[in-house]
Amino acid sequence: MALFNLPTGCPGHADAALRAVIEIRRATSLTFDGQRLRTRIGVNTGPVVAGVVGDSRALCYTALGDAVNVAARIEELNKEHGTDVLISGATGDHLQGAYPVAELGYFTLRGRAEPLRVLRLLD
Repeated sequence: MALFNLPTGCPGHADAALRAVIEIRRATSLTFDGQRLRTRIGVNTGPVVAGVVGDSRALCYTALGDAVNVAARIEELNKEHGTDVLISGATGDHLQGAYPVAELGYFTLRGRAEPLRVLRLLD
């Protein structure tokens, strides 16, 4: 999980996330011993609760909430559609730069009643 706009503000956080995704895609397009590393990424924008959790032996910074769950559900949609990067409409609405995206459609994700607009990051 990668977080943008946390723990401090990140103007253009959706663009920063897409730039990171593009770099991840580029890095994983290489072959290692004849094998290509396959990835699936789901990107979403929304409110979360974030902070340090754990105890004195093991601490980590994490985020919890519906926006995190939606990102995970979007990532799962990649399996059904043979894609590697899917983006929520909420993130798409925050993009300021030009990215090669296309509408994939509206999908009702597990645990949600309302369909969610999903975009695909093109090659």
